[in-house]
Amino acid sequence: FLINFEHEIKLQFELGVKTLTDAISALDYQQSVIILFRLIKCMRSSASQGIIHCDLKPANCIISQEGTVQIIDWGVSQIDQSKDQLIKKNTFIQTLWYSAPEILVYQLAQNNLESYSNKIDIWSLGCIALEMFSGIPGFSEDSKAIQLRRYLRRLLAVRTSIINTEEKILTEGELKVNGESQASVIKNSLLRDDHFKRKDGSTMPDDFADLISHMLEFNPEHRWSYDQLILHPVFQHIRREKIPKLPVFINNMPIIDNIGLVWNASGGNEKMRRILFSWLNEDVHVKLRFSDNVL
Repeated sequence: FLINFEHEIKLQFELGVKTLTDAISALDYQQSVIILFRLIKCMRSSASQGIIHCDLKPANCIISQEGTVQIIDWGVSQIDQSKDQLIKKNTFIQTLWYSAPEILVYQLAQNNLESYSNKIDIWSLGCIALEMFSGIPGFSEDSKAIQLRRYLRRLLAVRTSIINTEEKILTEGELKVNGESQASVIKNSLLRDDHFKRKDGSTMPDDFADLISHMLEFNPEHRWSYDQLILHPVFQHIRREKIPKLPVFINNMPIIDNIGLVWNASGGNEKMRRILFSWLNEDVHVKLRFSDNVL
């Protein structure tokens, strides 16, 4: 819920006990699947209101004492509702290890095309899924250019250094790699590359590799949507009634009928956005004094 503290609006979440980064090394496969399912549900709800998180990573996923998962740190998020779009999208977003290839291409070209969608969050979730399975980040380079090359080489076995390769892979329709679809090539890479195995040497299950391959399609137009992902067979064993809904989450709150109106408040400046979507990370466990103006 939103709270007015001395004329500043804060978004308060329940107290979390650790981040997903802290928990990854201890996760088994089934726990990883359930957490990924929860994350997709959260982001599906957010995307339905036209919000792109823009910085999904394990450190921004909080696990509560009861084991529920919440996504935090919405300070750089963008809105994607064209009818109320006043703020231009910024492409200098996302943490490098979880950056979608289209964002890296824009950044390397110093181009702010503002044409990305919530598919950049889906790419980040694919990277998080890889990390939950293997226990280590799937791609952890220290520069944008090398990170993009690593995506190409590790997922598609593309080793050319021609700069047009990235643009071609991002913009063409059903781009084939040696006669196969991108998703098929990526899936085979996930199954064969030792980097994606668990610490005990076990190979990724076929259906999990299939799911991730659709999250890591280079062309965002062919990257699967949240609706497609949540219906994937890898999640069908989950008894959804056993997974309680989060009691408090940004997309389930009746903030306002049209969140674009809030987003564009005060002339649509970025300060308001940061206030609205910054997690109250200090003294959340202390009893708070609420003003009468609680939204």
